[in-house]
Amino acid sequence: MRLTWIAGLLLFIFMIYRIGPGRILSHIQALSFTNFLLLFSLRLVYWQLRTLGWKAVSESYGDKIPFLRLFSARLSGFAISYLTPSAQFGGEAIRTMCLKTQNRRKALASVIVDKTLEIITAVILAILGFLFAAIKIPMPGELRITFLVIALAVAAFMIFIMLKQREGLFEWFFRTLGKMKIRARFYDNYRERLNETDTHISDFYGKHKWPFLAAFTLHSLCIVFWASEIWMTLHFLGVEGITVFESFLIVSLGTFAFIVPAIPASLGTYDITFLALFALFGIASESGGAAILVRRILALGWAGAGLVFMSIARRKSQQEKFELAD
Repeated sequence: MRLTWIAGLLLFIFMIYRIGPGRILSHIQALSFTNFLLLFSLRLVYWQLRTLGWKAVSESYGDKIPFLRLFSARLSGFAISYLTPSAQFGGEAIRTMCLKTQNRRKALASVIVDKTLEIITAVILAILGFLFAAIKIPMPGELRITFLVIALAVAAFMIFIMLKQREGLFEWFFRTLGKMKIRARFYDNYRERLNETDTHISDFYGKHKWPFLAAFTLHSLCIVFWASEIWMTLHFLGVEGITVFESFLIVSLGTFAFIVPAIPASLGTYDITFLALFALFGIASESGGAAILVRRILALGWAGAGLVFMSIARRKSQQEKFELAD
């Protein structure tokens, strides 16, 4: 994990060096404080949409959890996923713990379903983006094949995971380990709880069609909203001629940058991928590099907010323990 983190950092530094720090900085200076504040506020709306998608899943289990608690848990999970080498999944456990509901199995089920729908939505839109991009813009044949193979492979994997969730994800996973002669004491100790979680996950797909559609729609809106943010970021940096639809193509194809595991914030892979995509659409490297840095700063700001929420939740939990002890 440390080696992948170092490799990502070196890639990021190499990108800045090749473009030229001064050239990137001159473009970022074109961004006013008001512009930056607007982009930060738009990201707030983005996270609210993400939370509403999760809320649709959570409420299907009968849990009426306040929106603010879900929102703070969502951001706390993002902070861990973004800042640690957890392949974008480490924060899901934090999300579950931050809810503090009486039924942890339902909470865990809602997180797993929400994350699955988030990834499936991103993959579907990425495939659509690839198809549109293949028609709209010229690109090397090797790049077309690479995007298509990755998209189909990820789509097939997510469909497989979704089917296993309907049948019993944890049971299948630990049974597979058993066939490989790997004994998981964790499953032996928590078999009943995990099987109950499997039941909750399966029930969602079988009995809650409207929450499924609502969550899918909201996650789709998040991608569209993200594309609008990219377009606005480029516009504020002085890049002309890029449409919102082209920004959607950039975002959907750039989704593949997040599948590389064990690199905090997809450092290096995200930056090189988006720089290449910006170049495909005729955006100068210094403008693309400036846009990437602005997006990094925004993400770090919201990750910091997530850490604050997590710290507040931890303090409240400790205070409650002291009160119970008294």
